[in-house]
This record gives sequence, structure tokens and C-alpha cells, in this order.
Amino acid sequence: MDNPEVREVEDILKEAPSRSFSPEKSQSGSMWQDMGTWRFIAIVVAVLLVVSIFTNGLRFGVTSAAVADPLSLDDAADKTLSFVNTNLLPPGTTATVGEKKDVGDLYQVQLSVQGQLVDSYVTKDGRLLFPQGIDLTAALPSPAGADTQQLAKVDVSADDDAVKGDKNAPITIIEFSDFQCPFCERFYTDTLPELDEKYIKTGKAKLIYRDFPLENIHPNARPAAEAAECAHEQGKYYEFHDKLFENQQSLSDANYKKWARELGLDAAKFDDCVDTNKYADEVSKDLADGAAVGVTGTPAFFVNGKLLSGAQPFTAFEALIEAELAAGSADSNEVTAAAVVDTSGSTKKFTIVAKKFRFTPSQLRVQQGDTVQLDVKSDDVDFDFVLDEFGVTEKMLLGKVTKVEFVADTKGSFTYTCGNCDGKEDIMKGTLIVE
Repeated sequence: MDNPEVREVEDILKEAPSRSFSPEKSQSGSMWQDMGTWRFIAIVVAVLLVVSIFTNGLRFGVTSAAVADPLSLDDAADKTLSFVNTNLLPPGTTATVGEKKDVGDLYQVQLSVQGQLVDSYVTKDGRLLFPQGIDLTAALPSPAGADTQQLAKVDVSADDDAVKGDKNAPITIIEFSDFQCPFCERFYTDTLPELDEKYIKTGKAKLIYRDFPLENIHPNARPAAEAAECAHEQGKYYEFHDKLFENQQSLSDANYKKWARELGLDAAKFDDCVDTNKYADEVSKDLADGAAVGVTGTPAFFVNGKLLSGAQPFTAFEALIEAELAAGSADSNEVTAAAVVDTSGSTKKFTIVAKKFRFTPSQLRVQQGDTVQLDVKSDDVDFDFVLDEFGVTEKMLLGKVTKVEFVADTKGSFTYTCGNCDGKEDIMKGTLIVE
């Protein structure tokens, strides 16, 4: 029998985006999170309005005369699963039941959809389903761009990944992304062009792309990431990055090699790099670093260490970048006003190893006024260790440890790199952050 109450709910759900469960989340979290704050509010309000007017909850197609005897936990879970797969998910997508438990007046049934876990709730008589509980003690997400000053800063390493823009730009945007992720492609198409024009090309911001392939749902993401690293080896990372996103539906080893040739890369060198999975460890390190700072889905961005999650619009980035630029300007004025910099800070010692045209560690953090002592060792070649802002240029000899010392008397982010290293300056570099 046609149930008008269920039909009303289904009509609302059909008008909502088909990604009710975001495939870009690999761990437990809100199925609405990647939709953005306003769509989240609109859809929740719409569903709750229908629920409150017509059904007092999502009905399983039973009438008001249904017997109110409680179902067993297993029966309630089976009924929930059947309803979700039949009514709420798009064709070809199937949920499975994970953990289930009695939580007092309700049953909690955990659903797994394409790697994402969502806790749903069912009344014990099996009549009402609440697809996701909302914590009434927690605040709703802020609108895009709001409360940017309140975001906590996270210490996120840029590692040795490719930089788009001026490496000395005051704003650093670190993107953890997946070349097969549709939301990442949306950022590339809809938001990055404006970011590029207003902030990257003007020297105000730089973008650093780090790999976060969600292999369980995107089988081509890791091979694409490794291929991009092979292009990076030949100085064409972002050109290859663009090829991948512009041809996201055609990712394959054959096409990676085809695009490498179109970009004028050394074909034999690129092919060998791809075929031997040369940069598998590099991609794995990016993935581990992302997880360590709380990344669970893609894309995720850190703007000077402040997190923006999901395919955010340009306005969200603009608000945060402008706030950071204003804060940076204030910091700069404070430094300029100081006639004498206090150099009585502590002594910070680091060991830097140069291997395979990479510095490890690739990021150092000290306080203004600290004396910095470096032991720099080269495991591969002779080169010059260069940190221009502090007047450092020291010759490094293969297998030898060279000591470098200076006072970090200026706040900011500074790049240390190699000189006389066969054009590898854009690859072999690291960052000194003076706070």
C-alpha cells in the first residue's frame, strides 16, 4: 500500500544530494560533513520538518495500529538495514551492519557505507528510524569562513613535497588529497583557480599538495600519486597534477606514461620510476603524516596550520587567508618596532641528513632569539647548504658532517635548500620556522 507519509520523506530525500553518505570519509564521522554547513542545515531541517509534521520520525511503513511490542536487537538491526538499502541509498550502494547495542530507550545500529561508519538509532518497537543522531550538547558547524580566528593551529609538516607559488609566501596551504576523489576534483575545478589568481600568483600564498589516497574506495589513487611523484622528480609535478585532475575518469598506468610524454618528460626514466613503484614509501609517508594530524577524509587543507575540511568554496579560504595575513602584518610590525632582538634564547641542536635529494627532517621549529646548531650530513653528493635569510652557505662533502651555527633573530618561515646540486633546488629543501 502506498504510504503518503513515507512518500513525503522520500521526496525530500530525492531532492537532497545523492551523496547522503560521503564516500570520501574513511573513518567514523558525520555523513553530512562533506556537504558543507549550509546544505547540512537545509537537509536536516527539511527532513526534521517532514518528520515532525507527518511521521514523528522516519516510519518503516507501519500504521499507527501497529503492535508496540519491542523487537529484538537483531531484528531491529535487520529492519534498519533493509529500510536504508531500499529507501535511502542510491542504486549500487549497499550498507552493512557493524556494531549494534541497546542504549536505553533506543537501539543503536552502526551502519557501514563505502568505508564510512554512521551510528543510527531505532525505537525498540521498530517503528521509527533516526538515520543519524545529533549531539544536542555540541554546537553545529560554523558557516564557511566564520570564527576563523578560533581555529586551533596544528603543526603540519610540508615534508619535501612540491610547492606551487613563491616558497617564501607568508601563507602556506597544505592540501591532503586524492587524485581519484570527486570532491578533490571539485576543489581543483571550482576553488583553486580563484586561489591561484588572488593569492598564489601574487606571492601571498603557496600550495603544497600531499597525498592521502583512500585506497579502499579509490583503487587508482595511489598509482596516480606515485606517478605524480615521478613527474616531480623531473620538475613537472603540478603540470602532471593538473593532467590527473583534468582526466580523472581515465586514470591508468598507460595514460600516466602518455601524459608524461605530452609534458616532455624523459619517457624511459618516468616509465622505470612508475614500474618500480619508486615513490611508494613517499606516498605512504604523506598518508601517515595526514593521519597523524587528524585527516580522515579528502580533501583536507591546513592554512598556516588551521584546518579547512572538504571541498570548501573560495570564500572560506579567503576569510581564513585574510585573517592570517592581518595577523602576520601585526607580527611584522611588532618585530620592526623592536630596536634590539633578544638573542639570549636557548640553543637548539638538530641533525639534518641529505639523502636521495631530500632533507630529513624537512621542517625545523625554533623560537626567535634561539641559537641554532645544525649537524648536516650528505649521504649522496657534494652540495652547498644554503639558508639565505641568515647568511648561511656551507659546503657539504659526501659522507662528512658539517656544523652550521647561526642566531634565529627574525620571525617567519625560511627555506633551507641546496646549491650546486644539479638543478635539484626545488626538490631538495626544507623549512625553518622561527616563532
